[in-house]
Amino acid sequence: MQTHCKKCGAELHENQKVCIKCGEVTEAGGNFEYGSNRILPDLSKLPMDKIYYGLGALAFIIILICVICAMRVTPPDKICREWFVCMYSQNTKGAEKYMSDEYAEEKKLDASMTTDAQEYHTAVTEEGNKYTIKKYEEPAKDTVSYVIGIEQNGEKVVTLKKFGRKWKVVEVK
Repeated sequence: MQTHCKKCGAELHENQKVCIKCGEVTEAGGNFEYGSNRILPDLSKLPMDKIYYGLGALAFIIILICVICAMRVTPPDKICREWFVCMYSQNTKGAEKYMSDEYAEEKKLDASMTTDAQEYHTAVTEEGNKYTIKKYEEPAKDTVSYVIGIEQNGEKVVTLKKFGRKWKVVEVK
């Protein structure tokens, strides 16, 4: 093994990779590149099948997450609450997405959705009344009702029905 630097003649230890005096790479240094803080791996020596397996696993995980999110069912109490928040915020377009198509069409035809939204807005926002939402009854497996109680304004019974994987408002009394 080299004991002295070829360039400056300084004494070197057996496994020393670089001469401390002049910076010359020694025989022990091999292909070590000095002057750079990073040593980059040679990707050409990596087996491509491992890269393909890694990419395949990543794609599988992404697809699995998408499927799980698509199959998620939002609970009816949350749908009821979000529908009511849209209504008292006078966001009737937002409220429509929580309603069945038939019920939304019926409410549009008789213009009662706008009237109801104004009533809820006045009761909750302008008068500062608090509201509560409680489960009322569950007459069937795919139907559930909630009572929305508004202080000093009475109660409304909201019935939701399950359509496939989604709950929708079908009636308000």
